[in-house]
This record gives sequence, C-alpha cells and structure tokens, in this order.
Amino acid sequence: MMQLVKLEKIRLDCGTQSRCSLSEPTINTYAEQMEDGAVFPPVHIIHDGNNYYLADGFHRYFANKKLGNKEIKADVINGTLTEAILYSKSANGLHGLPFTNEDKRKNVQEMLDHFEFSDWSDREIARRCCVSATFVGKMRKNKKAVVKYTKEGVVKEMKKKTTPKKKKTEVSTITDDQSAVIDMLSSENSRLIEEANKIKDELNIKNLDATPEQKVMALQTIDELREEIRKLNIDLIAVKQSRDQYQNENAALKRQIAAMNKKHKQ
Repeated sequence: MMQLVKLEKIRLDCGTQSRCSLSEPTINTYAEQMEDGAVFPPVHIIHDGNNYYLADGFHRYFANKKLGNKEIKADVINGTLTEAILYSKSANGLHGLPFTNEDKRKNVQEMLDHFEFSDWSDREIARRCCVSATFVGKMRKNKKAVVKYTKEGVVKEMKKKTTPKKKKTEVSTITDDQSAVIDMLSSENSRLIEEANKIKDELNIKNLDATPEQKVMALQTIDELREEIRKLNIDLIAVKQSRDQYQNENAALKRQIAAMNKKHKQ
C-alpha cells in the first residue's frame, strides 16, 4: 500500500541494510535531483504491526533526510522482520549502486548464519543474494565456527556444517529480472491454484455422492480462491511495472552521472 511514512518511524538498525556502507556521493546526487524536481520510486517498507523496517531505498531515505524532509513515499507491505531481511538481499542487488564484492560476501554470510536460511541450497541463497551458486558454495565450504543468530535471538557458537557436494549439473546462474516480491506473489498464486484444483478434484462437484451443501460450499470456496488469484495477478503486474520503471530511471541516472564525470575530467 502506497503511503507517506515519517522518517523517524522507520527502523534502519535491524539487519535490512544489504550493503557494507552507503555511498555519500550517491546520496548527494539523489538529493540534488530531488531538489530539481526529479520523482524517485517509493522506498519499500515491511510493517509488522509495530515497526516499519526499511527493506529497500537507503540512499533515497538519506537523500530525503539531507533535504530536511520529514516524510517519504513508501510502498508498505505487512510482514515480518525476516521477510524484510530476505527482501533486502535481492531488491538492492538488481538496481541502484552495484554490489561490491564485500557486499556480496556480507549478504551470503548473513544468509548462511541465519537460523532459517542456513539450510537453504546454494542455488536458492545465490538467487536471493544475486550471486552465483559457486560463490555461495565456496563460502559455505570455507565456513568454520560462526556466530549464529537463533530464532529466540540467542547468539551461540556453531560448528562447521558439512554438506554434500553439489552435482556438476547444478545451474549457477540467476535471472536478473527477478525480485523477492515477485517470487512471493508467484508462489502464492501457484499455491492458490493448486488448492482450488485439489478441492475440486477431491469433492468432484459432479459426483452424485456429494450432498447439495457440499457442492455449494465447494463452489463458494473455488470462487473465493479464483478472486484471490485475480487480485494477486493484478499485484504481480503492478510490481513488474514498478520494477521496470525503476530500472529505466536508474539507467537514465547512470548515463547522466557518466556524462557528468566525463565533463568533469575534461
């Protein structure tokens, strides 16, 4: 849901920053362009009912703060801190300032140390962090005792985990046009379709053994699921359009910065 959120309410200290450090020149450039009237895409925030976690848009956040703005336009989605952390890994890797090698190592290490993500495959962690599966595999293999955050927030020493070798046929590339939100919507879409088909198959509305009440309930449930699917498809299209718009604006920004640097060198 698009809304204005006060900067002072946004949490920046909960592990959703996927970069080792922010770029001051980028913040200054964004601030200058905002002053000139440039309209930037909204930042992405996950709201758990109490906290607003900034999952994407740190440079835009600090550019607004530099200008003295009290609020920022944000796409707010209900979710958990874990979802915010996961979203930040891929969202910041596909647009804006490119990840450095240090950023990539930081993100993969945090996934490997996380109580929930550590058991994921190299390929899945790679897709989320916008790196190759080989990159993740090497870090996992060289991983010794680490400090690992548990679900309860307790920090403890974990011994090196041995994992079976990956087959050579494993695909190590990722698709650049994917994002965590699109994955989430697509997954939910598939789940709903599967659930609708399951209900229809198990009950079989045309089956004479089914009571009239069961037939009515099945039809109502399927109609509700189809409506949810329709809404998810609308959301998915909106997300893709927003992503494409941002990528186009980012490409234009890069060209402008390159031209400015060339002019400065001359």
